[in-house]
Order: sequence, then structure tokens, then C-alpha cells
Amino acid sequence: MDEVIAKEMLTLRGTPRWELATRDAHLRFPEAADTFACALGMPITEANTPELYMLLRRTLADLGLAAYSAKNAYQRERPFMVNGAPICTPEEETMLRADGSYPSGHTAIGWGWALILSELAPDRAAALLNRGRVYGESRNVCNVHWHSDVIAGRMVGAAAVARLHTNEMFLAALSAAREEVVALLYAVQLLTWLLLSLPTTAFAGSDSGFYLGAGIGQSDVEISDFDESDGSYKIFGGYNFGVVPLIDLAVEASYVDFGEPDSGPLSVELTGLNAFGLAGFKVGPIGLFAKAGVVAWDAKLAVDAFRDDENGTDFAYGAGARFQIGSFAIRAEYEVYEVSDVRDLAMASASLGRRIEEVVVTAERRESTVSDTAISISAFDEKFLDDFNIRNQEDLQNYIPATTIQPYDASIRGVGRTARTLGGDPGVATYFNGVYSEDFGIASTEGGLKDLERVEVLRGPQGTLYGRNAVGGAINFVSKRPSMEEFEGEASATFGNYDTRELFYMLSGPVIKDKLALRFTGTDRHRDGYIEETSGQGDDINNYGDENYTLSLNWTPTDRISIYARGNERSYRRKFNGGAGTMPIVVAENGVQNRDTTSLTFGKRVIDRTQTTNPWQSDFFDPSMEIFSFTNPVTGAMVEAQNVRAGVDIRSSLTAVTGTDANGAIVYGKSDPTASSTSPNYALGLPQNRVHVADRDSLDKSDLKIDSNGQYDEFFDQQALQFNFIYTADNWELKYLAGYTDFFYDRNTDEDKTGNLRLGSSDFYVLQENENWQHELQLTFDTENLSVTTGLFVYDSTINQRLDLYDPIDTQGRYQADADYSGLAGGIDEFGAVLALLGGQATPLLDIYDAQEAFEGGTPLAANGSVTLFAPWFGDTGTGLRGARHDGESTPGTFFAWDNDIDTRAYAAYAQAEYDFSEKWAITMGVRYARDEKEARERLIGIQESLGLTAFALFDAGSIFAGTPTFSGPTQDYIDNNPDGFAACGSGANLLCLYNAVSGAIDPTGATTNGGIQIGDQGTNPGDTAVRFSGVPIAFNIYRPLENDWDVWTWRANLDYEPTPDTLLYFSVTTGWRSGGYNLGFFSTATPEYDEENIIAYELGYKGTLLDGRLQINTSVFMYQYDDIHTIISQSGGLLGVSTNVVNAPEARTFGWEGDVLFLLGDRFTLGGNWSYTNAEFSQDFEVVDVNNPDIPGSIFTAAEQSVSGFDGSSLPKIPEWKFTLWGNYSIPLGDSGNLDFFSTVGYTDDFFFAAPFERELDRAPSFTRWDARAVW
Repeated sequence: MDEVIAKEMLTLRGTPRWELATRDAHLRFPEAADTFACALGMPITEANTPELYMLLRRTLADLGLAAYSAKNAYQRERPFMVNGAPICTPEEETMLRADGSYPSGHTAIGWGWALILSELAPDRAAALLNRGRVYGESRNVCNVHWHSDVIAGRMVGAAAVARLHTNEMFLAALSAAREEVVALLYAVQLLTWLLLSLPTTAFAGSDSGFYLGAGIGQSDVEISDFDESDGSYKIFGGYNFGVVPLIDLAVEASYVDFGEPDSGPLSVELTGLNAFGLAGFKVGPIGLFAKAGVVAWDAKLAVDAFRDDENGTDFAYGAGARFQIGSFAIRAEYEVYEVSDVRDLAMASASLGRRIEEVVVTAERRESTVSDTAISISAFDEKFLDDFNIRNQEDLQNYIPATTIQPYDASIRGVGRTARTLGGDPGVATYFNGVYSEDFGIASTEGGLKDLERVEVLRGPQGTLYGRNAVGGAINFVSKRPSMEEFEGEASATFGNYDTRELFYMLSGPVIKDKLALRFTGTDRHRDGYIEETSGQGDDINNYGDENYTLSLNWTPTDRISIYARGNERSYRRKFNGGAGTMPIVVAENGVQNRDTTSLTFGKRVIDRTQTTNPWQSDFFDPSMEIFSFTNPVTGAMVEAQNVRAGVDIRSSLTAVTGTDANGAIVYGKSDPTASSTSPNYALGLPQNRVHVADRDSLDKSDLKIDSNGQYDEFFDQQALQFNFIYTADNWELKYLAGYTDFFYDRNTDEDKTGNLRLGSSDFYVLQENENWQHELQLTFDTENLSVTTGLFVYDSTINQRLDLYDPIDTQGRYQADADYSGLAGGIDEFGAVLALLGGQATPLLDIYDAQEAFEGGTPLAANGSVTLFAPWFGDTGTGLRGARHDGESTPGTFFAWDNDIDTRAYAAYAQAEYDFSEKWAITMGVRYARDEKEARERLIGIQESLGLTAFALFDAGSIFAGTPTFSGPTQDYIDNNPDGFAACGSGANLLCLYNAVSGAIDPTGATTNGGIQIGDQGTNPGDTAVRFSGVPIAFNIYRPLENDWDVWTWRANLDYEPTPDTLLYFSVTTGWRSGGYNLGFFSTATPEYDEENIIAYELGYKGTLLDGRLQINTSVFMYQYDDIHTIISQSGGLLGVSTNVVNAPEARTFGWEGDVLFLLGDRFTLGGNWSYTNAEFSQDFEVVDVNNPDIPGSIFTAAEQSVSGFDGSSLPKIPEWKFTLWGNYSIPLGDSGNLDFFSTVGYTDDFFFAAPFERELDRAPSFTRWDARAVW
């Protein structure tokens, strides 16, 4: 047996176990005294523990001498003398050859010390005896003793200790050492989990006054590694000065009884009187505070028969939070009392328990830890994601300072994307396994964030190593890699309400051990909707079905080459209610529970209360209609208005309608084709069996019901590949990264967001296809003081997007019936002649590609490089618009469609170097050249009712050009046969009225409740009988190609200072850039393209690990100069009137403070949190058209009158001023049954605005508090 064990021990040479055995071989003091420090749970030194130190030193001789007589008698050869193998201490080989092997003297000493220390600290006996056993076995590892030598050595040591107990001098020394161990240093930690305080002046912001409180909680007493808990209570009182708004400054005194925690022979009774100073701040009902002061303590300690009473005064500190509820406040706090022993031995606690485990990140494209990276970064490993059940973007944003996350985008420190337009880019770059991802929403939801090694969030511009669209920051998702050594598998299932089912399964393992491994994962997630669908068409809203499958490969053909590849296939479908402008929840209008069912059209008209005779006059005052009052923002004059009337009024009524429109806008109205003239129409109303109406102030879960008409269906399918090749040399590394993505997306939406099938521009369908690939070549090399990273990057993307606004209901037939909608039959020739003069073509049913073919086949017809064609409108039955929709069901009744695409090519070259010019100082410099090239094609087709062309449907075209307008034949026939109708239309002054009358759509003499309109024939082929609300319907087709490129140099400079290995201070100046883009979709003539935006950021940061690895604090202050900001606003101009565009707002200033903290409180409790304060505002004025202001409606005010300025000081969108989160984890060991873990998080997000630069209440997201709790066994 001895020889077998000795042979096995030889395999440990060069391992950590060999190193421990080498250290155990040395019996010289003072080093030898520290051998059992870890097992005892405290340091053993001559200065700090003189009694124990001397006891061990004296017994060294007694225990060692006990083995010498047997050694001399047996004179056994040692193992190294037999097998010839080396030993741990070759310098002692000569001496050991002359010394017998049996029994082991080292083992006798180590085992004797273990027995003595177990008496002094019985609660640590298991650890001490185990250390004594390992100490003896170190002689086997060192190849200097046989196994039987060690067994005999333990027997000798035990016998020697037993004999020592007969010695009075030894017993006295043992007693003194016991007292020393017990009375050394202990810390009492009190977690008061419920404190009730009175009254509202009790530490409640700017109020001042006295307050009282009491609470119960749990104390955790640590004496060395004794760590036991007991119930406790506390009584406290204080005075809050309240001298600064939102800031709390107070003094407080308290009495605490910490209970009587005990563990076997050791027990503690502890009480304390405390005096604290407190400081904190509050946001709404939530406040945070910190405290520091002194504690006068009294302790009664007992170890078996030993008793000791101690008291003293020491430092105490703590932190907490409070929540105000009326006249009361609930307070939760954590306090630490550093209590030294009566002898004032000035000992520092040597924490031998948990230390914070750093997350490895690749923020600088090479591996390092968060604490060693001079960037503001949040990192979450797999354990954290699982512990707190982080499964989507909403969960993730709770743990990231100064960050908000929308379904498809993220915004960091006020920098993000204000609108998802086809021609633009995100402001925060997303990476998956180091490969740039086009869409944050896809990457941040893949697999429910399962099977991730970590998530990294870099805050601030990353313009050097990341570059593309990292102007606000970068987010990197890193997958777990295949296991190279052995097979592993996992399967999990989650079930919840709303039929929630989430399945995850994984299989990973080597194909060729240590060479080639594969990993397969599958995720299947499902949930029913929780917002009731009342139409009976389709599923409830906010459901989802998500499937994702991945296969990854890890191959190391040589020691220097590693290859990693990962591919995934994902499909996702849901019925949604999120996203900008797509919220279809029906609630009360204007605070009342009745909907307006009297108006046929949208918009307002200016009225004159004296005009009561002619209902066809646009300023006609109808006493039965509601009056609205507005103030002209330019003149200050009061303006009275009523709703516009279909077929009578156009959008602007500032002047009487005589064939011109003051601001060129259009009013569309719709009526129920089955309704009589006296029936309520549903243009602005809903059938009562299809509506759920609730007061906004009382909205609750039961009110969340939707009539979606079967719409709001979203689907995408995605395939992606990431490839990584690395060649590693001695001091340099070459890396090649490649990525490919193919993405299909479509959705349909009920555009009017109500259950009414006949309201507004009913539905829209959008389809988008993306394909992109990228290549990156990166070279890094390192010397003793210099690290360099260089690289080249190429990116190519093609996106095609098709949108179709359509009216699926045969309302008036004006969109879909296959008939001539140009107007009167007799006016067709003249109408076509006018179109020819306009440069268009008179052939009916324009194709979506006609304008592009005309452009490419001839000379552009407009100065901006676009071409516009017009033709009569012949309707759309669902198949007539080539290119309007390429798949899916038919979309009859299209009235607007686009088919746009954009090709993007991006190139970059970069280099960054870090130079350590001393042990504590380092400097980092980086530079990047980037160039983006974008080519776009904009194709639009639609219907527009033109009042200006109405004359050509009523008059002879030749007479109009001759300057002597003469009615056409059909018009004159109507006048001759209907003189009263002609007179009602102002004898031709109101062309819109006459046009509808001549076509047979209205009877101007009929007295109805809707402004004198008599609805005409509304059959399936209405032709000339459909009511025209703005004029002659014409089709238009537009094509515009756009091409531009943008390039920039960005850079970074960092100065790092590390005064200690656990502390980093840094100052950085970095720049970021986002290329320009195009406003595609609505043919903007005001801003068809916009320029790049730039940012320069200054940051001063601190990262520190304190309390022997138990406390970690990262914090920074920052300031941004943000120029040419991509901001979405409304502008006037273009064929479609006012359009929504991205423009370059002049500049903004941002400054803030943020940080995060992690604290290990003993072996069971972990506390963490983060906070941020961000002030992000526009710093220069600019002008926009405010089309969404209900106080300045576009139906009665011109775009000039809607123009608004004065935005200097307005907030940037999507960034809360205050944001903080506090989370904790408490773990209870259950032995062989595992652990019971409790996790809880509370997060607060301040209010912020979704839209910029306006600060309207309608655009404000209110502040909110989110609380999560979870228990895991």
C-alpha cells in the first residue's frame, strides 16, 4: 500500500497540491503559526494573538520530540531514497537521508496543533482537524514519508497532546489562548427589515421635525467565523433638519437588542446604544439614505464554562431605503457595528469567506474584468441572469444605470434612436458573440436570454474599437461555448398563468476530446394574450410564440488555432399592442363615456356665428354642433371652430372655400353606406356591442380590452451565423470575425386603433427583408508595458421595405371598386389633357414602378432628381398595384403604398494602444477611420383628392386655358335640371359642392343632420356617385433615388491610475459618430436626407474593491457635447403636405452621475444596486412644426402658425433624470437538500418624454417603481 500511494503522489508534482505541500514543509516561525489561520478563521500572529502564538511555538518542541525516539529506533528509508524521484525541498535532502522516515514528525506536530486549536474553537473543529490531516498528507506528496509514517505520526501527536493535559503550565497557557480567541474581534450586523416611523416629518425630505420609530428584524453575529443569527428589535428617534429640498439631513439615536445567537458551546448576548448622523435624498415617495456614527455596546460571551463580559465604544455605519405612505414610512436598512475587544488589540478582521467573483468581459476586444476596464460597464453572467430570472429587455434594463430599453431599441444616457426609420441607424450598437447585429430587438430576446455566458453593456460612445453606431454605447451578448472535455445536458420547463410554457434543452460535448465539440440548444416559448380581444377575430393581445434553435462548433486543430462557429434559426409570432403609435386600447374620450357619432370627418373649421343662412358656406354656424375655442399662436386672436362636414368643407376654413385651400391639406371623411340620412354614422363612433369604454382615471386590468378587427399580427423569421477564427502566437494574436444575417418581418395593424371598420385610414401592412454580412480582421500584440489592438472592418447590408395602407371595407367604394374615379364621364378627356400638361401620363391604374421606369428611361422631371406621375384613379381590388404587396393575403382598397430599399456599405480601420509607463499609471490612445456609403430608392403610389383639379372635371379644359371658363356638357345639364341645387352650391362658387352634386353623390337641397349632405348610391360599383371630400381623385406615383456617403475620424484617450491592485481611477475623452441617412416613405421635400451626428464625452471614474473583496463600488461622472442630433419632427412641404422627418437638431449638453455597488454581507446575504442621475437637454434653439398639439390643430391653422421654437433647455427623449435599483439575495444552506435562495429587486425609474423636443404631458412616461421577488430551492 505504501508504494502504491507513493507512486500516485508523484503525479501531483507541479500542481497546486504540490505547492501547498512545499509550504507545509517549513516549520519556521512566524510562518508556521499561520498554517491553521484559514481553518481557524482568523490570523495568528505574535502581535495580534500573543498567547496563542506562544502556545503553538512551545508545543512545537513537545510534539516534535515525541517522534524522535521511534525515528532513531526504526531508521526507515524515505520514499525518495527508493524511487529516486525529486522532493519538495531539495535543499533538505542531505539532512533527510540521515533522519529516519517512521513515524512522521511533521505529522505529529500538525495533528497535535489541530487537536489543541479544536479545543479553543470547537465550532471550527471540523475544519481544523481536516487541515491537520491534510498537513500530514503533505509529507506523502513531498515524497519524503510513506503513508504508514503519516498514520503513525498522528498517533504520536494525539498521545503527546493527551500527556500535555497533565501539565499545569500547559493548561494555563491553553486557558489564556482560549480567552484570547473568544474575545478577539467580532462584527454584529443588523438587518432591520421592517421599521415603522411616525409622523410624516420622520425623515421625509424637506420637512423638518422629530420622529420616532420601532422595528423588528434579524441580527447576524460574527465572531471569527462563528456566524449565527437571531431575532432582534430596535427603538429609535431622531430629528430631521430638512434644510435642503429633496435632501435629508438628520441625527438619530437608537437602542438595539441583537438577541442571543448561539452555536453549540458558544453563545453571545449583545445590546447597543447608538448615535448616528444621516444623509439621504428622495424621489417621490422613495428615499435612500446612509448613516455613520458610534455604538456603545455590551457583550456577554460564553464558551462552555468560560464566561466573559465586555463593553466598549466603536464605529458603526449603515444604509437603507424608505417608502412614504401617508403619515407613515416603511424603512428597511442594513447596519454594521465594528466591535473590538476590551484589550484594544487593534486587529483587523481577515475575511476568509466569500469574495466577489469578477465577470470577464471583452469591452476592449480582449478579455479583462469589469474592475480592470476603464469604461462604464455593466456585466451580467449566466448565474445572475438565472438567479433574477432576466428573460427579456424589460428585465435587463432594471439593472443598468441611465438606460431605457424599448421593444426594438435601447437608449443610454439620452443617446439612442428616436424613430425606427428605414434610412437611419440605431444609436446603441448591438453585438452577438462579437459580431455586429442590425437589430437590438432580435439579439436581446433570442432564446429568452438562455444559454448566455454573459451580457455586457458599455455606456458612453465606443467610437474606436466598436465604431459603427456605438455613439451611445454598445451591448454585447456572448453565448456559451461547446464543452470540450465531457458531455453535458440540460432541460428545463417553466409554466405560468396565461398558459405560459417555456421549454429549454441543451446538449453539449466533445466529438474529439479536447479538439472538436458541438453544442445544440432549443427554446420553445409560448404565452396567451392578457388583453381581451372583443371582436372574436383572432387571439387575445400580447401573446407570443417563439422558437429558436442553435448549433455551435468549437474546434482547436492545434494549440495555436481555435475556430468557433454558431448558427441559429428563429421564428416568432405575436399579437401585439406595443410600439410607437400602435396602442389600440379603447378608453374614454375627454373623460366622458360617450363617443361622438355625429361627425363624418376629422378636423375642425373656423365658424362665424353670424353665418346661419347658407350651410354650404364653410364658416356656417350650426347650432346643433359643438363649438371649440382656440387661440392663434401668432396673432393671439380667439378662433371658434366646429367639426368639418364631409363633402362640404376642406381642411382649412380660414377663408371661404372658393377652390383654394389655405394650407394645401386634405380632409378625408367616411360614412356608413347602409345608414340613412338620419341614422348615426360610425365614422367617429363604434357599435355598442363592439366597444369597451372606461374612465381613464379608473383604468385597471379589467378594462384592458381591444377590438383589433383581427389585426396586430407580427411575425419574423431569422437565420444568423457568427464565425470566429483565432491564431495565437507567443505575444500576438490574429482574429477573424464574420457574420451573416437573413431576416424577414411582416405585420398588419388596425391604423385607426378602434374597433370601427369604417374609421380613418383603416389598416396597414408592412413587410421588410434584411440581408447583411460583415468581415473583421483584428491583430493584437502585447509586450511587458504595451498592448495594441488594430483591425479592419467591412459591412454590407440590403434592406427592402414594403408598406400598404388600405381600406378593406367597401366604404363608398372610392378605394377598391374597379371603376373610373376621375370624376364626371364628360370630363375625362379634359382631365387627361391636364395630366399630360403636368408631365405625367393619362394611362389609368399607375404601377408602383412606372415613375422609376420613366426616370431611368428619360430625363428627370424635377430639380431634386425625382419624377412624379399622375393618372386617373381606377381603384384597387387587391391585385392591381404591382409591388404594393408581395405576399400574404390580398389588400383591397389601397390608397397609399411604398416599396423602398437601401443598400449600406461600411468600412473602417482602427488602432488602440495601452502603455503602462509605471506600475500605477497607464495611458490609452485609440483612433478609427469610418466610412458609410448609402444608396436608397424611394417608390410611392397613392390616391389624392385634388380640389385644384376639380375645375377640370366641371369646366371645359380648353376654356380654362383660354381664360374664359365654360361649364362642360354634364355640368351644364345638371345646372339646367337642378337650379335649386346649383344655387345651394353658391351658383358654382363652391366647386366641391357642385362636383359632388353633378356626380350624383349628394343632393345639396336635402336638409339632413350632417351639414346638408344626402348620401347617394353607395353600391359595389359606385363610380360617379361616391362623395368626394376634397376634390377629384387622382393617382400619383413617385420615384426618387438617393445616394451619399459620410466619413469621420473618431478617437479615444484614457489616463488610468491604480494606487492599489484593487483600485482604479480613470479619466477619458472619447468621441462617437453616427452616419447620416434618408427620410424614406413619405417623400419629404423639406429634408430628404440628414447629416451625421457627433458626440464628445468626458468621463471621470472610480472602481474599487474593498473590505477584502466583499465590497465593490464603480462610479463615474460624465459630460457630453452632442451635435447635429438625429431628432424626429414634423415639417411642412412635399406632395403629402406635412411629413414626419428625422432632422439634425443643433446641439445638446448632457451631464450625469452613475454607479453600481455589490456587497457580500457574510456567507449568505448579498446586496447590490445601481443609480444614475442624468441631465440631458437641448442647448440651442431650433424650429419645428407641431402637428400633434391639440391646441393648434392643423385643420384650422397653417404650418407656419404651427411652427414652434424655444427648445433650448428641453429634455432629450427616453432618458429619466433619476433611476436606481436595489437588489438582494439571501441563501439558506439545507445540507444534502441544496440551498433555499430568496431574490428580490426594487427599481425606480423617473418620468421621461418619449418624443422630442416637445415636453407635452401626452408624451410623458410617468415614473414607476417595479418590485420583483423570487424564491428558488
